[in-house]
Amino acid sequence: MEENPFSSADTTELVSRRPKRRPYSKLQLLHLERDFQRCMYPSKERRAWLSQFLNLTERQVKIWFQNRRTKMKRTMEREERDNEQMRRDMANLALKFYVA
Repeated sequence: MEENPFSSADTTELVSRRPKRRPYSKLQLLHLERDFQRCMYPSKERRAWLSQFLNLTERQVKIWFQNRRTKMKRTMEREERDNEQMRRDMANLALKFYVA
């Protein structure tokens, strides 16, 4: 019988190499959001300062800003689609009202 290359001991070792995900605290999110409102693309120096101030790694701060910009883009695209749909619905409603 062949040995499974992904035995539970190997899997546990692989999983333990990556640090466990820790959600941001409310205070960290408050500061990150405030900074995002001021500037969506903070400089390397600003990210370094934020990471020290918030007790995060520079990589965490950098990725948070990337994710936040993506979230904003998605939200804006969704709002644009919703607005366009509302314009079409209003136009159709107006046609029905005035044609009838």
